[in-house]
Amino acid sequence: MSVVASWAKWLIAIALIIQLGIYANDVHTRMSGIPDCTWYPVKSRFQEPKPPHPYSGRYCYIAKDTILLQLFDAEGQQLLVERMYFSLDGANLFWNIDREGHAISLIYDTYEGGRIHVPPTLLDRLRAKLP
Repeated sequence: MSVVASWAKWLIAIALIIQLGIYANDVHTRMSGIPDCTWYPVKSRFQEPKPPHPYSGRYCYIAKDTILLQLFDAEGQQLLVERMYFSLDGANLFWNIDREGHAISLIYDTYEGGRIHVPPTLLDRLRAKLP
């Protein structure tokens, strides 16, 4: 049984190292692309000029097929969620709004079901604080 446990520990360690490498690559991509970004606001589905209260969002193209999406609080002071995703078709972003005009979610990738629920989860908020 100790051989199986030893192999399991090594597999877990290798998986963690791979995930850390992927994360480091994503951080490098974001940090090298942000200075050249042109930011665009996320508008509502019906192109209303004002996003649903109390959130605002923006996105930019880090590369021709990579989009960085950021969700902020109403004042735009605190970053709540940051997502980077691959899209050949360009940004297809819209707010999912209930009948009272409150945001339910921000949909960012309709093909893979990419969605940020609002209010953002604790995990989303914690990830936004990481580089």
